[in-house]
Amino acid sequence: MILIWNAGSSSLKAKLYDVKAKRLVLIKSASVARIGESETKNHANASLQIINEEKLEGYDIKTVAYRVVHSGGELKDGAEASDKIIKQLKVVSSLAPLHNPPAIENIEVSKKVFLKQRHKLFFDTSFFKDLPAEAITYPLPLEIADREKIKKFGFHGISHAYALEESGAKSRDRVISIHLGAGCSVCAIVNKKPLDTSMGLTPSGGLIMQSRTGDIDPGIVFYLIRKLGAEKTEKIINNESGLAGLTGTSGNMYDVLYLAGQKIEDSNYLPSLSLKKDETSTADALLALKMYTNSIKRYIGGYATLMQGVDMVIFTGKIGAGSSVIRDMVMEGLEFLKIKRVVKVEPDEEKAIARFLI
Repeated sequence: MILIWNAGSSSLKAKLYDVKAKRLVLIKSASVARIGESETKNHANASLQIINEEKLEGYDIKTVAYRVVHSGGELKDGAEASDKIIKQLKVVSSLAPLHNPPAIENIEVSKKVFLKQRHKLFFDTSFFKDLPAEAITYPLPLEIADREKIKKFGFHGISHAYALEESGAKSRDRVISIHLGAGCSVCAIVNKKPLDTSMGLTPSGGLIMQSRTGDIDPGIVFYLIRKLGAEKTEKIINNESGLAGLTGTSGNMYDVLYLAGQKIEDSNYLPSLSLKKDETSTADALLALKMYTNSIKRYIGGYATLMQGVDMVIFTGKIGAGSSVIRDMVMEGLEFLKIKRVVKVEPDEEKAIARFLI
């Protein structure tokens, strides 16, 4: 059996698969959400919670695998989660401060429980390892960029690769894959290989996200550092901006849609009692949605130019696959591109990782 862990910035998912005739059979699925905002204080506690509640120690697990956001560019998919490699992941955690530390907590707890199993790592950055030089290079002094290893890594690679595979795209199709969740990214794909992507050195760039700014004038960062200091500025950029900053909420897309008076396609959604719906909050939410979807359109237009057309657009991620309102807002006005197919693919990074192991 194969156990897959997927640590998000405030969530943890686990899926247990059996393998029969080289086919994956899902045995168990569990998750913990709102980590750090609820009784579950951190990902270490969440890991133990899932292991104990699902009684995972009682299964004949041969391999445990983990999704890790940032590899630092040197580690490859399937790397053993040794103590040495975990130290390497800690070194590059500053480049993915919302994601690598939770994943490391999960790995360290899981390794202590599953002592005899193989522990394998799979990275969001791997899909983009062969991006062309013009995509990965920043317009900085090359000596500095080389010395400090500053380049575009790209993220959500596991999700984009899975969406591409499930979409039915043909080998010569010019594809734009759009992952929309708490984090958001766009990827241009030609001949089933990525040509460019919106996230860069870190998962903070590109599209407007739940709590991250996406692309902004670098001068704003310098200005905030002078006024507020580097630590506070980093917190603003990663934790207090995006939809959260624009609406004064957590940035949860369903909350934004609720305030904007839009349809919410999740039967389990209940608006928080702290949400105040009035003329001001509705106007803020509508502005946020317009800015959010426009940021996606700009990348679609740019990538359409790079690829000299678009044959398929794929929406994935919880919001991308789960909200027709957002999909419609993004695609509105893009008829001139004559895109042949627009599809949604339910995200399943755990299944994507498990496929690597059979």
